[in-house]
Amino acid sequence: MPEVISIGRAALSVRLLLPVAASVAGLAIAWLLLGRRNAALRRELVDLLSTSALWFLLLWKLTPLVTRFETIAREPALLLYAAGGRAGAVVGLLGAVSYLTVAVARRGYLHYRRRSGASRSATDRSLRDLVRAGGLAVAAAITVFLVLQLALTAYVALGTGSAGAANEPGLARVGAPAPPFELASLDGEPVSLDQFHGQAVLINFWATWCGPCRAETTVKNRLAQDFSGRAAVLGVNLTNSETGAAAVRNFVSEWGVEHPVLLDTSGSAASDYLVRGTPTTVVLSPDGRVHSRLFGAMSYSSGARALRAALASPARR
Repeated sequence: MPEVISIGRAALSVRLLLPVAASVAGLAIAWLLLGRRNAALRRELVDLLSTSALWFLLLWKLTPLVTRFETIAREPALLLYAAGGRAGAVVGLLGAVSYLTVAVARRGYLHYRRRSGASRSATDRSLRDLVRAGGLAVAAAITVFLVLQLALTAYVALGTGSAGAANEPGLARVGAPAPPFELASLDGEPVSLDQFHGQAVLINFWATWCGPCRAETTVKNRLAQDFSGRAAVLGVNLTNSETGAAAVRNFVSEWGVEHPVLLDTSGSAASDYLVRGTPTTVVLSPDGRVHSRLFGAMSYSSGARALRAALASPARR
């Protein structure tokens, strides 16, 4: 499944696009199935689920304040670009579920206090209907998510699944041989991918004007330190999109970049590695094949997990 969908110059993360599309579709399906006769239930369902979704997004987005406090404290604007990651998803989910539980219980309690007898029985039925409608929306969203995921996977398999395409030079898809490159470092020295044969390699395509790229600078420094001797971390700057190499040098100095930075002045490496947006990270296994791809600001856990998996992958002939 692709990590990004390109629409013109816009690059949309599939990891975010799929759950958002599935959630909207699930709520729409539940809305239609409830029908006009359940107008009050419709409004209540939309209110509860939309508010819980906002809680999820808010908590997911604010999680980097804890997980990447040092980076965010240095440049608060990076909070706009940093992703919450798995930790944020867990925190957001717990917050959304907690809100739903409290909101439903509170509504039931208030209605129950105000009514008695037959009215209480009607309230019980109303709450049961609300819970069922919510379950319907969630089930529909999960179904739509799985269908979209299968459709995207099938589309990619049909478009690139032939044996010839998998090994075609210049196509840096997962499982394919990594396209070779030789790029100049900031010191002007040529650096070839062949120099890192036998090691896992994390290649990060970035630019100084890219907010998410700045957000993951400390992550790349830490990965380079922790995996030293076992894996190489290379930052390939999209120099053809910069004002010049001087801007890259200033950024490296200001941000204390500790891993090698290479200059892709022609954009050929980015093209060979199918870069559709920044930052894009490609992890190579020691046998020189593309092991995995990450799109968007990378967390330490996701980068370390990808490198460990690449190091543990069996060599192919």
